[in-house]
Amino acid sequence: MTNIWGFLMQTIEISIVALILLLLKKIFQDKLSPRWQYGVWSVLFLSLIIPVGFFPFALFPSLHVLLEAVKTIIEQSLHSSYIDIYLPIKNITSFPLVTGIPHSVTDFLFVFYVLGVLYHLIRYMHQYIQLKKIIFIYGQKPSDELFQKIQQIETKYHFPSCQALVLEGIPSAFVFGLFKPVFVLPKQDTLDEKIILHELLHLQYKDSLQCVIWSCLRCIHWCNPFLQYVFDQIHNDMESLCDQRVLEKLDGEQRRDYGRILLNMTNEKYPYAFGTTSLSNGAKNIKKRIEAIVRFKKYPQGMMIVSLCICLLLAPLSIGYFHSYTLIGNPYEHESFSYQLSLASARMMEYPTIAGAIDTYAKGIVSNDEQFLLSVLPQQDYHDFRSVLSQRPDSVVSTLTYYLYDVIHLEKINDHEYHAKLCFYNQNENIDVENNRVIAHYNIIPIQIKKERGWKVRQNGQVLTGDATHLRTFMNSEIYDIPIYKIISLPCQSGKVTVIVRNGYQVFGNDIMNTPSLHAFELRPQARFNSGYQYLEVIYQNHQSLHHQDEIEYISMNLKNLNNQDEDVHFEKHDNFSDYGLYYQSSSNEETFFFAKVENHTLDKEYRFQHISYYQEANSIRLPETYALQIDINGTTELIKINMEDGEWYES
Repeated sequence: MTNIWGFLMQTIEISIVALILLLLKKIFQDKLSPRWQYGVWSVLFLSLIIPVGFFPFALFPSLHVLLEAVKTIIEQSLHSSYIDIYLPIKNITSFPLVTGIPHSVTDFLFVFYVLGVLYHLIRYMHQYIQLKKIIFIYGQKPSDELFQKIQQIETKYHFPSCQALVLEGIPSAFVFGLFKPVFVLPKQDTLDEKIILHELLHLQYKDSLQCVIWSCLRCIHWCNPFLQYVFDQIHNDMESLCDQRVLEKLDGEQRRDYGRILLNMTNEKYPYAFGTTSLSNGAKNIKKRIEAIVRFKKYPQGMMIVSLCICLLLAPLSIGYFHSYTLIGNPYEHESFSYQLSLASARMMEYPTIAGAIDTYAKGIVSNDEQFLLSVLPQQDYHDFRSVLSQRPDSVVSTLTYYLYDVIHLEKINDHEYHAKLCFYNQNENIDVENNRVIAHYNIIPIQIKKERGWKVRQNGQVLTGDATHLRTFMNSEIYDIPIYKIISLPCQSGKVTVIVRNGYQVFGNDIMNTPSLHAFELRPQARFNSGYQYLEVIYQNHQSLHHQDEIEYISMNLKNLNNQDEDVHFEKHDNFSDYGLYYQSSSNEETFFFAKVENHTLDKEYRFQHISYYQEANSIRLPETYALQIDINGTTELIKINMEDGEWYES
């Protein structure tokens, strides 16, 4: 926590977790053992030490959005040094850190809060040091009779031995210390062994160390009265658990005696100090403990499993796993609080996948949705977001039936950056009857995708417009001669092979709207790429001598997808060349075969064929990175491996 808003978000969310736990404890008060009643606080402990906002989830996302909107409104005119007005509140630690000189009211409030934390920690440490001095200066060795009684109890219940001291003037026994705890007893003529048993159980389970941890966490939330009450309940549950452990080792009459001992302590002053445990914890709490003793029963071993399962089910409360952030509706009144809420919800969106970020940006462009675009806006553009958004491409239309856009030329720059081009088609096609072509208009937006809090998208160049000729329809995908991705030229023994590559990723079908029906009218962001294609146009030129060319009767080529460069290649056999005629081509998603008969020993200048690899409904679409091309000339074959990492970017 480095600012007052981070603390508010942390303490409010923890308070909600604590309230839920208190309600559950109330419901199951008589149904589950004190072990569960205390053990369930482990969920709160996790939420206390895990920074709220560290994960992209929230217990109540609307609460985070509300606080973010309030922060933005208040901080607009303050120029705080601890907070960036447009960056979402996010804690990287669960304890406060002052990172600079305060400049604003909210900065000084945070400094005041940090001083309060330090005051309470110093006060606790002072108490601890003072009590330690008193114990070791004025503490005396117990009498032989008392020492033997302690040893007998340790032997009977298999407790490790510990240092014991007698201190005059204390009302009841307690355990003091963190790593080498000391058993401190009052100076009395007789001391019931059940009191000794209670404190030795505290020693065995290191309850004094737990008390110190809870007290330090109490200091961090010193100004939250509700959590102060909760920490008191935690301490009471610890004592109730120790009572349960004592009663499990006693018989019927001894249990009643133990209750009478507690009853005699109801009027004594509560001697709690930092780093200690004590049998007494105040009259009101002792009365509740006596009532629990009356209801005492040994819980079956199976209840431990039930308690553990309940804690595991509640554990997501500690990281707010129930809901990720969602976009709140965007009204038109820019000065309204609702508008600030919509902007806050957009800034808090985190897209864990490249596909989700690109999809949101694309749908923001098509639908002219400011909130979609703001949710993927890089942090560097937040301060001038209105100017940046006003410069977005306009008049971009997509009228395709099955998908809104293609993501073409997706190129990895490094682990945190990709480049790509968004291609939108206007399917108000023109039909070139003379040349038997279908032409569609396109808009292409170059984009940069960078990893910040999730993936962010921004325009990375001038918008390209033009007309594209329809090349092929495959699996409902309309493939046009959009700008080329790469051109790869490879020499071979008989000539030269040129491969022209076009590729694209698509959001197909119902995922366009993220709804069960294509008849929905509202675009929803953050879909996934569920289809993709790689379109290859292979051009072969024979450069052999005229003598060799005169002997050529046919040329055939097989192109096949490979998983990697070293994969063994097995092509489908084609030997009925007499049935193929002058030209023949057959294709599948994995392999394409091309055949050309050479008549009168006259070669064409170029031999061309097309191959398309198409993937649909794949969780992680991976287009082939390697192909194998086999060229067969009159039965003599040669094999070429084509790596998609080769070649150059083609700038149209």
